[in-house]
Amino acid sequence: MVFLCANPEKEIYLSEELEILVDNQIEERRNTITSLPEELIINILSRLPAQLLHESVRSVCMRWEYLVNDPFFIEAHLRQAKTGIFIEVISSPANFYFFETKGGEFSFSLTYYKHEFPGRMIASYDGIALFIDLIDITILYVMNPVTMEKTRLPSLDEPPNPLYYSSCIARGRSTRQYKVVHSYEDLSREYHWVVLTIGIDNSWRRISSEQTFMRGDMELDNFPVSVSGVIYWTDYDYEEEDGIVYFPAMDVDDETIRKVPIPPSGSIEPCAYTKMGNYLSGFVTAPLSLQFEIYVLKDWLRGEWDKVYEIHIDAPRGLYFYFPIGWLNDDEMLVLEGLTMEGDIYMAYDVKKNETRVLDLSICGPRFYSHVHTNTLVSYRMP
Repeated sequence: MVFLCANPEKEIYLSEELEILVDNQIEERRNTITSLPEELIINILSRLPAQLLHESVRSVCMRWEYLVNDPFFIEAHLRQAKTGIFIEVISSPANFYFFETKGGEFSFSLTYYKHEFPGRMIASYDGIALFIDLIDITILYVMNPVTMEKTRLPSLDEPPNPLYYSSCIARGRSTRQYKVVHSYEDLSREYHWVVLTIGIDNSWRRISSEQTFMRGDMELDNFPVSVSGVIYWTDYDYEEEDGIVYFPAMDVDDETIRKVPIPPSGSIEPCAYTKMGNYLSGFVTAPLSLQFEIYVLKDWLRGEWDKVYEIHIDAPRGLYFYFPIGWLNDDEMLVLEGLTMEGDIYMAYDVKKNETRVLDLSICGPRFYSHVHTNTLVSYRMP
């Protein structure tokens, strides 16, 4: 700190005094903040981004470090955390970003990850991501992109289809354990499931199912979706003798597989399914139409769906393919990927205001992968 005056000796003296004064003010403010009631501190800190908490806030004082690492605070922060989109830019080396809503209407931020990741993200739950090795696809990693906590899972005996990522991560509602589930097709074209409880199992366990699922009875369209302790294989849709089309779902706690009917949308089957809050949402639309009926699965055991939205998206000209990616901003904003003659575009649709905006992701380059994700402090070792 510099303080100029005519007398050099006095200058040094005043400079030192000013340094002490400023340091005392900083320390006083810090003590004021850190001495606030713990409930108020938790309420304030739980609203901050996970990256800020991990990289800066926890170093303020020992009390805050203890608080940020406390499992109860981490769960409270998880309930406040915003869903965003994890972006992997196809380059050498790859670059990674986190896209999320920020403040007002159609305001977004793009945060750069300073580190690399062990492959490609293929699933995410509670901020715990599942990555697949791009060289050896039998290798999977579980990792928190914020805290960098990472573990390699035992290699899969049955590798995934390179054109279809058939693995998923989820958390049991009762046990609160994180599990990775992988589906595969054997030589008889029959589908099977194996599961691994993270931090407990040293090998994959095969799940028994009362019903046989064959390749000829199903079509592969979408990725598995995990919501509130249930994993849905919405791509494995098949028709029963009652004329109803079903897809299989697994309770993560007891690892039993049940069948769930598709939304009651007449002859048109849903084109996509995504996580919407604590529910599975299904999108029903006619071919080449941008008018959607959106249903949520209110009770998966009873197969009860409710229609929550009927929307029409004002898309740019030349759009001939589109696909819902996921929900942001407390499930009030839908992000879609579209394909035009000029290349891929991304759109955000506000369901409350019936407004559409094209997102400027040019900083990410012409080619990138995207996956719905939430930045959190959650550990896969948490009980």
